[in-house]
Amino acid sequence: SQMLLKVVEALGHKIDKGKWQTVAKEVPSRTAKQCRERYINHLDPTLKFDWDTHDEAVLFFLFTRYSTKWSVIATMFPRRTDHICKNRIHFLRRKIDKDFKFKLRKFSSPDMANDSDSELSTHSHDNNVKNNMLHKVH
Repeated sequence: SQMLLKVVEALGHKIDKGKWQTVAKEVPSRTAKQCRERYINHLDPTLKFDWDTHDEAVLFFLFTRYSTKWSVIATMFPRRTDHICKNRIHFLRRKIDKDFKFKLRKFSSPDMANDSDSELSTHSHDNNVKNNMLHKVH
């Protein structure tokens, strides 16, 4: 990574498509594509990696709207690439999943088992009654 940064700095931070071949010649065992991807997605000093809660909320909204069209989503975030947006969504989804599983374990702990079972069965019964009533109306 340090060698790649030095080569890019020597050539100027704005590198045209054809110049990545030149960069790759200076970085052992890396192709032009690997050099370009590494620099553009990780090493470019203009990139912004930190996220605040507002940015995350906007990102989640855009994800629900555009799904995995990362390049479209990234246009809404200056100095962030499609790769950065995709990684943040995956991080947030894992975090939400982990929090949900933790709360689910906490909810289904032995202390709450009797109370939660009766609440769940009552809730289930109430939903069945509501569904039956809806079907009779229609």
